[in-house]
This record gives sequence, structure tokens and C-alpha cells, in this order.
Amino acid sequence: MSKNRREELSVYLSNLKIAESKAKNSLSWDLYFMKICQLVSTRSSCLHRKVGAVIVRENRVLATGYNQPPSGFPHCESIGCVRDKLEIPSGENQEICFGLHAEQNALMQAAKFGISTNGGTIYTNFKPCSICARLIINAGIKRVVYLLDYPDPLTDYFFRKCNVAVVQINESNESEVKF
Repeated sequence: MSKNRREELSVYLSNLKIAESKAKNSLSWDLYFMKICQLVSTRSSCLHRKVGAVIVRENRVLATGYNQPPSGFPHCESIGCVRDKLEIPSGENQEICFGLHAEQNALMQAAKFGISTNGGTIYTNFKPCSICARLIINAGIKRVVYLLDYPDPLTDYFFRKCNVAVVQINESNESEVKF
């Protein structure tokens, strides 16, 4: 760069005024990642509840997951739901299911690719069950953001005792409920 061009650039930069601004109509980070979570949930082949999960740290997506049987196993859409066949009510005997939960798949995707989730946030369209809560806690995730409730009081107890922040958001007003 010529000396004259450097001087012009120096003068320009010294006079440059940069105003701090946020883009108008920009979504909050929570709504942005929740929308991604909802998109991820559309990949699910569950016959009853389509759930997505997105793990984030420093406003960067680390991993995603959706409820689905293990890789290589037939989807419930093609073989039916074992829970329906055995008439198992929702929330009971979670171990009797062909699928993994979205949170489990997101955590395993991060582990498979060597991505630390420590200090992260997980977004999911349903509050995690107590099994997933245990995994989330041991993965070092410090914040859970969800849209719809799931009735598992043990989840609330685990998160409260282990100091995991829990936020329920509503797309229309972003109301928060924190533990």
C-alpha cells in the first residue's frame, strides 16, 4: 500500500463514527435458536410427538438432535410404535421405545464428533424428561430453554438441585419461568 493510501485510510478511520445498534425486528437469541429447534424436530419420524433439540454455546450451534430410532434401525413410520402395540401410557416405561429422545441424540452427536457441551444451553420444544435431565446435567449444560411443558416433577427437582437454569419461552411474548 502506498504511503498516500495509508495516510488516507488513517484519516478516514480516525473520523469514522460507528453507532452501536441492533438490527430492527431481529429475533432474540432464544427465539432464533428455538426456531432452529422447531425445524430440527420436523426430521422426527415419531408417530406421537416430534421433538427437536439444539445445543448452543456462545451463540453458536454445537449439535442438533431429534427423536428417532438408532441409526440403521427401521423408523416407527414403517414398523409401528411398540408403545402403541403394548398400550403403554405417555410418560410411563420410557425405556420401552424404539426411539431415542432428541436431547439424547443431540448429546451423542456432540460426543461422536468430540464437541464439548460444557457450559452450553440446550433448546428443546418440550421440557426434558428426568432421564434426559440427568444426561444434560452430566454433560455440563447450564441452561435449558423450552416451549411446551412435560409433566415430570423429577426433572424440575434435578435442575433445581444442580443449579441448571430453566427458561420456558413463548414465541409471542418471550415470557420466562426460571428455576
